[in-house]
Amino acid sequence: MQIAVISTINHNPGDDFIRYGQEYLIRKVLPDPVFDIIHKHDPRTVFRNFDRKTAMGVVHPRSASTQYAIYEQFSRSKGRNIVEEADIVLFAGTPFIWAQKTRVAPAYSGNAEWAGPIWRRLFSRWTDKPVLNLAAGTSIATANDLPRVLATRKLTGFLTQAYRRAAWTTSRDRLGVKVARALGFEVPMLPCTSLWAAQGAGIAPGPEDYIAVNLMRHAVHRKRGTHTESAHWKQMARILVRELRAHGDILIIAHDEDELAVAEQWFPEHERFYSQDPKQLLSAYGRARLGVCNRVHGAAALAAFDRPALVIGGDTRVDLISQFGLPAVGHAELTEAKLIGHVEDLIENATSYTQAVRSKRQETEAAYIQGIERAIEPVVE
Repeated sequence: MQIAVISTINHNPGDDFIRYGQEYLIRKVLPDPVFDIIHKHDPRTVFRNFDRKTAMGVVHPRSASTQYAIYEQFSRSKGRNIVEEADIVLFAGTPFIWAQKTRVAPAYSGNAEWAGPIWRRLFSRWTDKPVLNLAAGTSIATANDLPRVLATRKLTGFLTQAYRRAAWTTSRDRLGVKVARALGFEVPMLPCTSLWAAQGAGIAPGPEDYIAVNLMRHAVHRKRGTHTESAHWKQMARILVRELRAHGDILIIAHDEDELAVAEQWFPEHERFYSQDPKQLLSAYGRARLGVCNRVHGAAALAAFDRPALVIGGDTRVDLISQFGLPAVGHAELTEAKLIGHVEDLIENATSYTQAVRSKRQETEAAYIQGIERAIEPVVE
């Protein structure tokens, strides 16, 4: 069974973690699936003859459809379209609901670089293929932005088409459920599939050697209307590391080169780890006894090994961690006293958080498997 996976290549390890979990769940349903990964930011990777190893950057949405069309026209004799050949299409690690505040051209998930070449062709051309839109998440500054999002007609039009087209959509956060309901669709809320990342990647937990810390320069992705005061966050990060160091050795885990630079500049005295290999990153998280992360999928990697984690974030993505049964707070609300309180809670209740994560995985795996079975039944038969 051929499965076209819309994710990323050499771009964001969190997308890999999401995909590993989905691969694990699908293997529970299908005996020998073949996964073809497409880099969502460069839709030319839809074609087999395109060198996907070089797809490192982001193609501007305005040019993505044009580049796709040109490559399709001039490569027909050399390559094939992965989506066209697939039995199933799987979206893994693509922010599904977002609308960025912009002064000029609107930017929203319905006109992202992968929307035209992939989603819109699924609406009009590849209409017979089951589409799994699993762990679809929001990426909005705050829940207060919901009215603005719902007022973006082009976005809601795209979402309505996507909900209708997908054989099954699940939401990884509460706001996603609200958006779907506002548009007339009932979407189940299930934990992000990154909760099964370790199992999907075949990585066992290691000894609990250290406390993992993941730090972003601004505590959050500074996109889609989300901002932070970096000097304040740097002060909070120093307090955070100081408090955690009292409970064990620290390993600062970086997901990209800027995070590595932050670790080197702010905390040169602590050991650091950075790799472009998502499995190596997972292994590093698997040797931590607990962790505090800015990236939600850093905490998800810890949760995949039943290790407790705290997220300090800044937009609606943090709710996916709450769905694991783990704590998540916004960076803007932090004071020294509040931060110390969150660290103490994580340390003191580590066992309870571990049990919550383990229970969540056990409770929801069957729901995922049953939903996938129903969604792909037409092609399995």
